[in-house]
This record gives sequence, structure tokens and C-alpha cells, in this order.
Amino acid sequence: MRVQADIPDVRIHDLRHTFASLLVSGGASPEMIGRLLGHTQIGTIQRYAHLIDLPCGQGWMQSGRC
Repeated sequence: MRVQADIPDVRIHDLRHTFASLLVSGGASPEMIGRLLGHTQIGTIQRYAHLIDLPCGQGWMQSGRC
């Protein structure tokens, strides 16, 4: 499928990471992102917290929203 789409170097994980990164950048809450990705623990999405480019970025993980 990747070869047919002419993206042989892209993995499904890469697409999930991009999806989560776009959600974070769009201001989605950690809970929402976790649900959309099927994560059962909020800590799993902490790897995306560094992508916040908003004034409330520091408190994103603590508050659950911006």
C-alpha cells in the first residue's frame, strides 16, 4: 500500500504521530487526543506536549485543555 501511494518510507506510526501532532497544535485536549488514538493512559501522549506553541503550552498537560 505504501508503495502504491508513493510513500515507501512512511510507517503507520508516522501517520499516527502526525495526526496527534496536528491535534496538539490545534489545541485539542490531552483527553481528546488520547481517546482518538485509543490510549488508556494520559501519560502516553506526553511525548506530544513539546509541540504546543501556545501561551498556555506550559499548563497543557496539567489542565487538560488550553
